Amino acid sequence: MILNTTRIRTSGGFRNLKNHLLHKDLENERIELLVGWEGDFEKFHREAEFDGCKFSMRHISINAGRPMDDKNEHRAVELILSEFNANERPYILVRHTKKLSDGSPNNHLHLIVPERFLGRTLDSKFFKVRNEKISRLLELEFGHQLTVGRHNRSVAQFLSSQGDCPETLLHIAETPRPVASFGAAEHQELKRKGLQLPALKQEVKQAFKDASDISVFSEKLGEMNLVLRRGEKAFVIEHENGTFVGACHRLLKIRKMEFDNLMEEHNGSIAKRHRRNTEDEEEYRRHSKNLGAGRWREPTQSHDGPACRNRHRAKNDLSKVGLNRITDRRLEKRKKDIVRLFTSLGDRSPLDEETYQADYASFQETSSRVLAAYQRFKDSQGKGEVYRLIRNVENAIQASAFPLASSQDSASLQAETTEDKVRTIKPAPKFLPPF
Repeated sequence: MILNTTRIRTSGGFRNLKNHLLHKDLENERIELLVGWEGDFEKFHREAEFDGCKFSMRHISINAGRPMDDKNEHRAVELILSEFNANERPYILVRHTKKLSDGSPNNHLHLIVPERFLGRTLDSKFFKVRNEKISRLLELEFGHQLTVGRHNRSVAQFLSSQGDCPETLLHIAETPRPVASFGAAEHQELKRKGLQLPALKQEVKQAFKDASDISVFSEKLGEMNLVLRRGEKAFVIEHENGTFVGACHRLLKIRKMEFDNLMEEHNGSIAKRHRRNTEDEEEYRRHSKNLGAGRWREPTQSHDGPACRNRHRAKNDLSKVGLNRITDRRLEKRKKDIVRLFTSLGDRSPLDEETYQADYASFQETSSRVLAAYQRFKDSQGKGEVYRLIRNVENAIQASAFPLASSQDSASLQAETTEDKVRTIKPAPKFLPPF
């Protein structure tokens, strides 16, 4: 038995879930609304929306892998509600009857429980482990075959502490964790592209079973408009239009090393997978090529002026006070403007050590206050507030980092840009940002 839990966000609404459970007649042979009404979806959503909750409903699918009678179905729902302290909550129960990709019949349940009811939120602590505990208990109670789950060891430890853990569960807990052939996201993505991933998986397994060697297997895949290629880590199967289907060893449910051994003698016949680089990867590749040529080195001769004599030292000084914590890519341009301004202020005639220390201490104090304000407004305010803070950093650097500079000197300072344009820096008012 497998229990899958999905928490439905309030912002996403309820219509997609209701349509999936009650109106997918083409995907299900029979749909039965066992408990609840169709209007309960909207009722659960409105209560969570009124209380400002992040999640409105909890969707639990119950799949035993074999037919269950009404008594067993009622017992499964009862145990789930009891585990999460939801006995007093209303719920919706839907039964779907359909045929799997291999043609075998399957019926499963969908349980919908409101996340918010009478001012209280439904318990969600360790719900994945608790789902597996419920599944193992129901399998033991119904006499079903025990499923190798990802949390069987935790379930076995819990049942051992209660004194009712059977030896079969202890043995299964030591077996390797299962790896899924594909996930729900991959299934839905291919479904939107017109490909049924479960059916493709069965066809690939049957082709591998009927093939005498890898060459015949590759030819059979070609008849299904599929291509076997060498990926970055494993051999993968793709559709002829370039859509990625999945790793071959996962679709076939065999170990990767075992499949790689089968492919050793066919290394030359299997094409390598060509992956198109994204714009970011191309930019990084071009940047890495010229990284050594543009690397800055420490000057051999010392100087007596401020530490920010050039752009690299200005970046180091800004890093010391923590301005590099602002890592939003949209703010990089503003950070570069700060560096240019700070560099231009540092390219004046050398100051004496005492004056520089006083100026730099003032700069550190101003920057720390701006950073504190940035951390305070980062979550509650939008990006416009952050841009305002960074503009105040510019004013603070110009007004406070070098307060001894005359207004005439400040007005004559200029910062170069990448487009070789010169921007005159106007003198800023002599005050700190009001934080």
